[in-house]
Amino acid sequence: MAKVFSFILVTTALTMGREISALEDCAQEQMRLRAQVRLLETRVKQQQVKIKQLLQENEVQFLDKGDENTVIDLGSKRQYAEDYTLKIDLADFEKNSRYAQYKNFKVGDEKNFYELNIGEYSGTAGDSLAGNFHPEVQWWASHQRMKFSTWDRDHDNYEGNCAEEDQSGWWFNRCHSANLNGVYYSGPYTAKTDNGIVWYTWHGWWYSLKSVVMKIRPNDFIPNVI
Repeated sequence: MAKVFSFILVTTALTMGREISALEDCAQEQMRLRAQVRLLETRVKQQQVKIKQLLQENEVQFLDKGDENTVIDLGSKRQYAEDYTLKIDLADFEKNSRYAQYKNFKVGDEKNFYELNIGEYSGTAGDSLAGNFHPEVQWWASHQRMKFSTWDRDHDNYEGNCAEEDQSGWWFNRCHSANLNGVYYSGPYTAKTDNGIVWYTWHGWWYSLKSVVMKIRPNDFIPNVI
């Protein structure tokens, strides 16, 4: 009887050992599969970004051939810069830097004189494009929905010609609280008009910035991080 009982205990122990080992193997396999799924999801997102970029490059190359009336089938919607974020990097002569970012950055077509549309602001330089730093000046300082003006194409709200007076092309109102195409001075300057490279909410009208960079990317941009 004792031998039978010992045999049963050994058999039970072996069976339980195999079951525990199988459970451990199963858990490890689940972890391995989850890691593979995460890797595949990352690769799919990267491929989607790459496909979108290729489609955009395709369209730009096609439109560069001059046939502006031809529509390319890019799926559910055309890929225009109507769905982009604008980031403006600013630097002064004292080695300081700031930035301003706007969601839903859009520029109209030629028949609408490249009208400017900007969405929600974020950043460290202040919101000079919307001109909402003071309610009493926003009506003339805002660049929102302004058409692009040059010395020979005056679309501003000023009785004169902002582009001619400030010697640049820009989305002028009456005239500006930001002008990133202004005359290049070395920081503080004096002139008949505030025609420097100006971002009012950082350095005011009478300081011309050292450098500015305007960058755009899709609102749904996914960084290519592995």
